[in-house]
Amino acid sequence: MAIVKGPLFSLGARGQIGKSMVFMSWKGIPDVRAHVVPTNPKTPLQIAQRNIMKGAVALYHTMTLTALDISGMTRWASLQTSVMSGFNWFCRAYVVAVRAAHTFSAVYGLALSDLADDGVKVAATGDAGNTYKIFYSSDLQALIAGGGTAANVTNADGALSVTLADLDASTRYFAYIGATGATTEDKSGLFDFTTLAS
Repeated sequence: MAIVKGPLFSLGARGQIGKSMVFMSWKGIPDVRAHVVPTNPKTPLQIAQRNIMKGAVALYHTMTLTALDISGMTRWASLQTSVMSGFNWFCRAYVVAVRAAHTFSAVYGLALSDLADDGVKVAATGDAGNTYKIFYSSDLQALIAGGGTAANVTNADGALSVTLADLDASTRYFAYIGATGATTEDKSGLFDFTTLAS
């Protein structure tokens, strides 16, 4: 990137000159670059990758997301090494699953109810043919490292539900619902809740 001051003896030049240079502002910084005509090669591998991305975006837009879903996806994204949004995290999870020849159907519609000092009820929507577990812990790092506690989730034609009990009072827990199949990559957002005081 070429940072310019007073480009073309003006305070702010924008646009192209003779298909050779393009003046612009990148994140508020005056910039000049070579004019490049983007190419759009359509190799079989690129077409296949674009179709996978189309599938990810289409699935994301067909889900009825709750605030808990969105914050949970954003939390997963914040734990990645690269900067990304919850939407980016979802699309990446989808692409990784499909490229590994695994199935991917989202767990969404997360809702909490009956919050008490020792438990909570969690509901969500998943695939009717999958079996699920909920993984939870008061230690976020332990949970994402594969630790924590697991409990079976009831699946009634895609309506998922589980009641967590014997929790500590006034404690913040982190949890997510995931499919148990070896070739299934279903996973909910990484949500949290705090039990009531006893």
